[in-house]
Amino acid sequence: MRKLLFLSILFLFSCKNKEQEVVSKQIIEADRVLENSQKHFDTAVIVYRQSDSAAKKQVIKIVKEIVDLNNKIEMYDQVLKSQKVINEKVIYRIDTIYIETKKNFWGKEKTNTTIKSDSLVTEKVDTLNQN
Repeated sequence: MRKLLFLSILFLFSCKNKEQEVVSKQIIEADRVLENSQKHFDTAVIVYRQSDSAAKKQVIKIVKEIVDLNNKIEMYDQVLKSQKVINEKVIYRIDTIYIETKKNFWGKEKTNTTIKSDSLVTEKVDTLNQN
């Protein structure tokens, strides 16, 4: 019995004498840095996916607008090729004739004719479709 009591006391002391593991502060700091880094990386991946999808939408929208504008340019080029430009010069000539009659003392009439000429030039640019 003494032996059993002695062994149980030794067993209890042996259990309590285990040295506790000491975790240094440097290891804890390193773990925190790694955890923060992982969180930032996960956030960056999420933001990258969202911004990438938004950028793709903008690129697709711009490409569609460029294709539409190119089609309009081609259409207007064809319209311009089918049209003919005509320059018209219109000259308006206005003549004014002045007739003066004079009677002298003996009753003879003398007529004097003067012509005043004014001209006006206007240019008109017109387009006609060739059919």
